[in-house]
Amino acid sequence: MDAGELFIERLLRVAPELKGAYEEHLVDNDMLLPHVFMGDVTRFVVAAAEGGNDRVVVQRILDYFEIELKAGEAESLELIRASFVENLTGESTVVNKLKPMMGTGLRREIEAICGA
Repeated sequence: MDAGELFIERLLRVAPELKGAYEEHLVDNDMLLPHVFMGDVTRFVVAAAEGGNDRVVVQRILDYFEIELKAGEAESLELIRASFVENLTGESTVVNKLKPMMGTGLRREIEAICGA
C-alpha cells in the first residue's frame, strides 16, 4: 500500500461516514485514486458546511488533516493541499464557516492557497 492509500485508509477510520463515497469511488474507478477521492471528501465537507449537517464529522476530518499537516509526510501534504484546499478556491462562504473549526496549519494552507 502506498502513502496515498494509507492516508485514505486512516481518513476512513477517522470518518467512517465517508465509506459510502469511498465504495462508490472504487466502483467508478476500479481502484483507489487518492487525489480523485479527495474531491469527494471536499464535496462532502462543503455540503456539510452549507447545510450545517455532520458538523462533528467535518470536525474530525479537519482535525485529521491538521495532524497530517504537522506530521509532514509529502504525500499527505500533497493530498491535503492539492486535492482538498485547492478545491475550496472560490468557496469563500464555506471557507468562512470552516475556518473556526480548523487548526493553525490548515488555516495557514487555506490562506496561502485560497487567499481567504
